[in-house]
Order: sequence, then structure tokens, then C-alpha cells
Amino acid sequence: MKMSIDFPGYILFEGLDLTGKTSVANTVIDLINSKKKVSVGYMHGFFSNTNHEQIANIVASLSPREKEDFFINLYLKDKRVPIRNFNSIQIVDRYFPSIIFYGYVRNGTPIDKYSFQESFLLPRHVVLFESDYQSKQKRFSNRIGMNSLEKIMLESKSLHDNFVAVYRKIIELMDVPFSTIDTSSLTLNEVTQQVLDALNERNALVDKLNVSELMADTRYVLHASRVEKYYQRLRKGLKTNPPIVLKTRKGSKILYLIEDGRHRAMAYHLLGFKEIQAYLHYENETYVKSENILPLTDLVMT
Repeated sequence: MKMSIDFPGYILFEGLDLTGKTSVANTVIDLINSKKKVSVGYMHGFFSNTNHEQIANIVASLSPREKEDFFINLYLKDKRVPIRNFNSIQIVDRYFPSIIFYGYVRNGTPIDKYSFQESFLLPRHVVLFESDYQSKQKRFSNRIGMNSLEKIMLESKSLHDNFVAVYRKIIELMDVPFSTIDTSSLTLNEVTQQVLDALNERNALVDKLNVSELMADTRYVLHASRVEKYYQRLRKGLKTNPPIVLKTRKGSKILYLIEDGRHRAMAYHLLGFKEIQAYLHYENETYVKSENILPLTDLVMT
């Protein structure tokens, strides 16, 4: 059986109900994937193998305390069990912070009961969606049905504002990079653009790679003139798009094979950079022949 590559990680969309997370998630994913620089997927649930229909049947008969414990154990399992078969970054619509918040509201469980860093699988980045009390009331009027937390949240503005503060504190306790988006008076397109800007500004879609680990396909020419162009841009402090790198296997060895951006990567190397940021694609096995692969640092320019 082929081993899968390491889990690429996830970006978490979190926040109270009626802030527009799910609609924005789908739009953001479509726009990111259309650029073809990096691939992202969508998840609403758990990374380990779980039967969602079975879960729904189980929790329907549980008390609030039992429900909290049940879901916490599933999130703890995600931390313990090696994750397989995810070959792209996942955008996750709610994860363990939502049950931490649920436990606080329904059961009085302290939000710092668990060490998040030790207990749970942490994201690459969190986008925290917020909206004001009036906006939630308006959005609720267009929604069919209302869950228990929504009912409690909309009982009064002071209670709502307290919930917002508690949710923000939960995200802060995660101790990972996060961005806050206030969706109160924004259109879907405006929120989407703010999310994309935040992910790019905080480098949530790229990974740091050692230049010494980068490999290249020798069948493609490395032009000295193009390397020089990027070299001069970087010397002047100008930005350049990160290379696109395939993280894959050749036998038992992990390879970082440049798919696009050899000239940019070489310019970074010639300037003495030890690390560069790159968009990663993931594939369990490469079909490029070994004799056609060399370290970037060994390539000869023409």
C-alpha cells in the first residue's frame, strides 16, 4: 500500500451563527482554485473517518453535557490518529472552537479547560467572522428554523455582545494567526475579497521551504536572462509570485519538485536566501524519471 504524504493542514472559518461563513467559504474556495496556484477543499466535520449520518443519530438523544463530551472526543481523535488522503489544504467550516463555545454556553464549561495546543489539531490560520446584533436579527428573519444557541444569542444585545467576546477569546487561546472579518454591512463579494486579502497578507496559502530541498526537472531550460530579471527585482525589494512546488514521493523519498517558478527560485538562491515561500501541490507519487531530477542548486543556466 502506498503511503500518503503529510497532511497539508487546514484553514478554519469560525464564528457565531448568522455571520455568513458557509456562503463565503464556497465562494472563496472557487476563486482560489480558479487561480490554479494552490488547491483547497471544503470540510464540515472531522478529519478522521466518521459516519456523519450515524453521528447525527447518536447526538439526537444526548444531553448537552453528553453531546459536548461526544464531540470533544472526536476532535481529540483527530489529534491522535494520523490523517490520510487529504492532498490539498482544507477550508473547514467550524471545528473544535464551536464545541468549546457550546460547552461554555450550555454546560458552563470553562473555555480554557483544555490546552488547545496539546489536545487539538490546530489550523494554519483562522478567519473569525463577526457581525453586529442588528445584522443577525435581520439575517435570522430570512432563515427557516432556529437552533438553541441562536435563540439564546438573540435574547438581548448584551448577551449577544458577551457571546462575541467569548468566541473571540476562544480563538485567541488557540495561539495561531487569525484574521477578523466584520460582515455586518458587507456584500458577499466584499466579504470574499476581504477574506482573500487576509489569507494572502498572512501567507496562509503558502509554505516555507528550504532552498536546498528544491528539485527541478532538467528537461526544462533555465534561462540566465530570466533569472537575472528576478534577481534584480528581489534586490530592489519588489515582490514576486511564490513558485509552485509539487510535494511528492519518489520511492520512499519526499521530493519538492518545482512545477512553476524555477527562475524565481534560482534568483532567491543566488541572493543567498535559505528559505522561500511556495504554493504547494500534493501528489502521492511522481512519474518524473529520477535521471531527469536534480537539485535546483545544481542546475546550469543557459
